[in-house]
Amino acid sequence: MKNWYDKNISFTDCAIRYVLSGAVILGVIMLYLEAWVSLISAYLIATALLCWDPFYWLLTYLKSSATIKATMAQMRNATKILTD
Repeated sequence: MKNWYDKNISFTDCAIRYVLSGAVILGVIMLYLEAWVSLISAYLIATALLCWDPFYWLLTYLKSSATIKATMAQMRNATKILTD
């Protein structure tokens, strides 16, 4: 059974997040970008370390929830047609 805290991003995605966060940190240091921009890298590093992204989980949950609701509606309609 899948839990909400299971890994939801791949190893490749984790590696990409590490590279992007490094690029953001270098951009903050080398290009004198605003310090708040480094919060982006903090988010990327945290999600890469955990191999879990809350926004990706929410998107997947909402998508699967909508799919389940649509399937249930189709089944109710099919049952109604068969019983009529």
